[in-house]
Amino acid sequence: MSWTLAHSLWMTALSLLSWAAGDARLAATGGALSLAVLIYLRRSEWSPQGAFGAGNAVTAVRGALIVLFAALPGAGPAGAALVMGIFCLDGVDGWLARRGPGSSVFGAIFDMETDALLVLVAGLKLQASGRLGTWILVPGLLRYVYAVAISLLPASYGEAPRSLLARLVFAIVIASFVMSLWPVHPLHPWFAALATILLVVSFARSAIWSFRPHLQRLA
Repeated sequence: MSWTLAHSLWMTALSLLSWAAGDARLAATGGALSLAVLIYLRRSEWSPQGAFGAGNAVTAVRGALIVLFAALPGAGPAGAALVMGIFCLDGVDGWLARRGPGSSVFGAIFDMETDALLVLVAGLKLQASGRLGTWILVPGLLRYVYAVAISLLPASYGEAPRSLLARLVFAIVIASFVMSLWPVHPLHPWFAALATILLVVSFARSAIWSFRPHLQRLA
């Protein structure tokens, strides 16, 4: 079993446990441990030169901050500021990777899965706090459902390349979470719902790209 499949199944189970317990710390801590396993398993692939690199180090810091965010009581300005800080560091790690030893497949996976963990944990925090309904868990689960489907369905094209649209939608989702954590406006649930719909559309585009062979046979 590949790490991606094992991680996705693990995170799906942790999501359900966290939701049932009303505690995002379970998913955050379990996700961080799984990312640590990825670092160890791919230690020969950290960068083209073999070094861990500043970019990956910043991504690791982001993972630690997600655990800290999950440990904050309830939802409020402190959580909103921390999520925004983690999001800003997402741009820093990519910039450092391009200036340092170079980007790598490991770095791309590490960054993407850290992004996914942030979305999941933020959704769990918002649901547990009562700020948003259970539907806000959908954004955090989409990544793992998609990865499991790719791993289990034969003859797929693998994961779709990360597009500019996907990055834009990710930014909108994070902005909606920040608004709801604060909250800065009484209409924040509507913005979060719109962000969720946009993310569903983005993953649908990726799924169409990945599963073209299956879709062609059905047609």
